[in-house]
Formats: sequence, structure tokens, C-alpha cells
Amino acid sequence: MNRERCGVLAAAVILVVAMGAGAQNAAPAAKDATAAKASGNVMAVVDGVELSMADLNEILVFSYGLPMAQQLIANELVRQEAVRNHVVVGPDDIKAEHERTLPLLFPMLPEGDREGAFAMYMQEGRVTQKQWDMTMERNAVLRKLAQGRAKVTDEALEFAFGIKYGRQVVVRHIQTAALADAEAVLKEIEGGAAFEKLVATKSVSPSRDQGGLVGPLSAQASPMPPSLTEAALRLKKIGQVSNVLQAGMTFHILKLEKIIEPEKVKFEDVKDALRKELFEQMVQQQQMKILEDLIAQAERDKKIKYVHPILAEQDRQNKEAANKPK
Repeated sequence: MNRERCGVLAAAVILVVAMGAGAQNAAPAAKDATAAKASGNVMAVVDGVELSMADLNEILVFSYGLPMAQQLIANELVRQEAVRNHVVVGPDDIKAEHERTLPLLFPMLPEGDREGAFAMYMQEGRVTQKQWDMTMERNAVLRKLAQGRAKVTDEALEFAFGIKYGRQVVVRHIQTAALADAEAVLKEIEGGAAFEKLVATKSVSPSRDQGGLVGPLSAQASPMPPSLTEAALRLKKIGQVSNVLQAGMTFHILKLEKIIEPEKVKFEDVKDALRKELFEQMVQQQQMKILEDLIAQAERDKKIKYVHPILAEQDRQNKEAANKPK
């Protein structure tokens, strides 16, 4: 089962099955009416000719069956995990999950307009009520499983504050072309060598001419690669030196020189709201991870087997395509 088929859990695992999109080749022709009549399972009668439900089922399975089957399998894996962990969800949990999902589905709309947009979304056939309810129930279970794993540390909170409200830092920077050179420089620093002197003798960065000084840096504006900027913003104490960092083909060491806190927003004033925001982000990440882990483990243990021949063949083709070298 492809993980991508699990739904959009980054936006709360919204299940969307586009009926009409993704049909896999032409459907097989209906069988003669005799078979339908013999089975006693008649779909419709056309001028005296009976068409069987078996024909309709075969077409639907052939065209849309695998994505839906994958959703049902994911639901069952989550249900089994809920039983193992004594997790139970009720109507209030499912309703709350629906209410949390609407702003993710319609982020640009005011709160009062989202239910109307959702009703239109349903009318357009993007997803049926049955599919939506099924997915909200699954998400509610995943949320309860995920909440115990989501931990907001003080470090994560301070870092998020800096990202959201514009904390800035100034650092000194040493860049080398080889990992061994950077490791040797770090050893000298740990041995008491002055960072500023090593900038002049060891760094190959243009910042060497300014004593290695770079900044102010923020998440919104930085001349450094994003990975180095993030590392700089994670430094907490003046004089703190980073480990060796790699960016592309070069290696870097940073030393925190100055912290410039936001002027208009104080950390103490927003930390509680920010903690709730971070916790929700972590819950969503854990929801995705739990679902992915359940599917991956079931596949490793060979606990998923498609019995229907059409689904089995489509699953085989999917896996074959996924394993082809790109």
C-alpha cells in the first residue's frame, strides 16, 4: 500500500476519492442477463433484460476499488491499534475532529463561511458523507493515540517564538571545504583557541573579512542556507558554539554573538498560545507517523493480503511501479 494513498494527514487525513478520475482502463462488459437472473441479484431491468449487481461491482472495483480498499485497510489497522491501546471515540470526538478539519480544508475562508463551503464541497461529489464520517472517526482515534506522543519542549517553544515573531541573531562563522578541516578547527576551539583568530586563519568564507560576523539573521531573512540559519537560531547562549554543520559540499561552525529579541511581542505574553499551536502541529505529525508505521509494519509482517483478483493485480502493479528505479 502506498503511503500517499493514506489521505492528506498533513491536513488531518482528509479522504478524497475523485470518482471519475483515475479509472484504470476500460471496464469489462456486462455479462448476459441469464447469470443475473440466476443469481437473484438484479441491478436493473432494461427492456426486459436484467443486469446484475455483480457487473456493477466488478466495474466499480476495477475503476475505483484499490484506493477505497486501501482506506478501509488503513481504518482497520487503526481500529486494531485502538483496541490494543484501549482507545474509544464517541460522537463528540468525531464532531470535534470535523470542526478542527474545516480550517485546514478552507484556510482562507472566515470561520462562519466554512460549513457552507463544506456543504458545497460535498455536493460537488468530492467525497461522500459516509467517507467523510469514516475518515473523521479514524482521525479521532489517531488523535487520541498521538496526544501522548506530542511533547512541546522549552527549546522547541523558544525556537518557534523566534520563527513566528522574528527573533534575530548575529553569529561568527567559520567555513571549510573538508569535514576533517572543520573537525580540527572545532577541536582547537574546544581546547581554548579564540574563535575570531581561527576565522582569520581557517575560514574560506567571504565573511572572514568581517571577522566571520554574519547577521542579523532571522527565519524570514538570511544570507545563509536554511539549515545553517536554523542552526544559528537554535543557539541559546552568547558564546555558544555549534557542532560541525554541513551545507551542500561545505562545512561550517557557528558561534552566537548576539540575540535580538522582538520589540513588539514578549515571549511570556504569547507562550501559552504558542504552546497550544505547537502541540496541535505535533499531534498532526504524530497522527501521520502512527498511520504510516501501522501500514509499514503490517506490510513487513505480510498481514495485508488482497483476495479479490482485480485488487490483487492492481496492488501488484502499484508495487512494481514503485520499485522501479527512477
